[in-house]
Order: sequence, then C-alpha cells, then structure tokens
Amino acid sequence: MSKVDQMRKKAIEERERAKRMAGKRLMKDMKELNESLTPLIGVSAAPLENSIFVWHGNFRGGRSTVYQNSIIHFKLEFTDHYPFVPPKI
Repeated sequence: MSKVDQMRKKAIEERERAKRMAGKRLMKDMKELNESLTPLIGVSAAPLENSIFVWHGNFRGGRSTVYQNSIIHFKLEFTDHYPFVPPKI
C-alpha cells in the first residue's frame, strides 16, 4: 500500500471514529432529555428516524411577544465534530 493510500485510509478511519463518538454523544443527550426529571415545558426535539445527526423540534412563542400563541419549528444539523462544534439551526 502506498503512503498516500495509507494516509487516505487513516483519514477515513478517523472520520468514522469521530462520527461514532458524535453519534454516541447525541444518543446520550437524547436519553438525558427523555429521562429528565425537570421537563422542558413548551419545547420538544428529537432526531429523525434515519439520522441521529438531524433533529427537528418545536417551541412555543414567548408570552407578551409577537410570537405568543405561535409554535416555532426548528431543525438542528449536527456534524461529526459534535459536541466541539455546535449544530446548524
């Protein structure tokens, strides 16, 4: 195997490792949210069935704001570098 091929293989292995670690952290965070003794009232979020790296959620608009009585939808996109890099919203 050439030096370049070895470097490519190592880079792929490192990316796969980072993705596994980020996925484990997201699973841990989801479990913590689901089992919390202090629920987040008016807020919900969960990953898509086919990707732990994409979450959809909703929250209620704040009282005494133009968003009162509204439900705001959001999408979180996590990278392989989570939790060191925040998700895109």
